[in-house]
Amino acid sequence: MLKPAAEYGGRGIVFGHRSSPAEWSAALDRATADAAATHVCQDLLGDPWTYPAFDGQEWGDHEACLGPMFYRGRYAGTVLRQARHTGAGSIINVARGARAGALVTRTGDRRWTIDPGSVRN
Repeated sequence: MLKPAAEYGGRGIVFGHRSSPAEWSAALDRATADAAATHVCQDLLGDPWTYPAFDGQEWGDHEACLGPMFYRGRYAGTVLRQARHTGAGSIINVARGARAGALVTRTGDRRWTIDPGSVRN
């Protein structure tokens, strides 16, 4: 997935797995043509996590998007967004009706770091 860093609400997102090779290449060319514009490129990790949840009115299948955060190479928490499952591989964000919150985790004495060698180019 390629998205402009300064946009929100799902604007400007291009999904590589939904694009032809020519469309994906054109999106990368557009993203790198303007040196002042920044983009984020993310791997698709698989299908969204789907689970039953109550949305305040009724039960239904929901999708979750987990956003782990790191500060100075150490794990600093996780943002959780959830929305009703549409089956269309939807973008899960607040601008499209998702609810956001924090995922509480406990790491104890462990120190979580990012291994630069595990990041793929």
